[in-house]
Amino acid sequence: MDYLVKMYDEYSYVDKLADSRTKGWAFVDSIYTVIAAVAIYNWAVRRGIEYMKNRPAYNLKGLILIYNLLVALVNAYILLETVICTTALNYGLFCNENAKNNRDPLEMRLANISWLFYIAKYIELFDTVFFVLRKKQQNLSFLHIYHHSSIVFFIWIRVKWFPTGNSFLTIIINSGVHVVMYLYYGLTLLGPKVAKYLWWKKYLTILQLAQFLFGVYVHFVSMKMNCTFYPKWYSITEIIYVVIFIFLFTHFYIKAYSTGTKHKKIS
Repeated sequence: MDYLVKMYDEYSYVDKLADSRTKGWAFVDSIYTVIAAVAIYNWAVRRGIEYMKNRPAYNLKGLILIYNLLVALVNAYILLETVICTTALNYGLFCNENAKNNRDPLEMRLANISWLFYIAKYIELFDTVFFVLRKKQQNLSFLHIYHHSSIVFFIWIRVKWFPTGNSFLTIIINSGVHVVMYLYYGLTLLGPKVAKYLWWKKYLTILQLAQFLFGVYVHFVSMKMNCTFYPKWYSITEIIYVVIFIFLFTHFYIKAYSTGTKHKKIS
């Protein structure tokens, strides 16, 4: 019990260090909101698989096509807005400070985009919902569930404590990758006439690996340059987190595209 009290006290202390500019914004204030969302997500996946076990798969092609295009558009908007704001603010590649008391219109605009980027991660949980309803259990891998469960938490940390500054790099790279990904997913639904032009599927995985490697590089360089944007413990934590993804995505790539392995088509 004493340990739990100590944990609560430590979280309360860290919570007071959060960026005041995003205080009170939806899904930002409390860690319990994130924990509840992730718990409900994992519970819904398990219950959904059980529910669909003896039922025919739903035909959701039209709905999923619209969903993929909308998610691609949201990410394109996030990408464009981030580039506009950071260019106007003269951001460099490294050591851009998160000025917690800076309520300059451009800084606030960037903070709002960071929040939208965070909310987009909740929207993308519907990827899993559609897999469950279409009985695509082969797509419900550990990588898929772990990715969606954990990314919400890590982006929440950024919005709550570092909504501006060097967080823009993650937003630009990840939203750019997701524009390409969701456009690809949408195109796969247009039938065999389009499918023959989707030979570049494996390069999506390479693109994802590249973004993770770049993320590790940025954190290492930032620590070497003694940037104060992120606490050192957070940079180390995120490097470990990203390295796990590099391992998982590399394993997926080797399994899916190594010589003699039949290429799997995303449905």
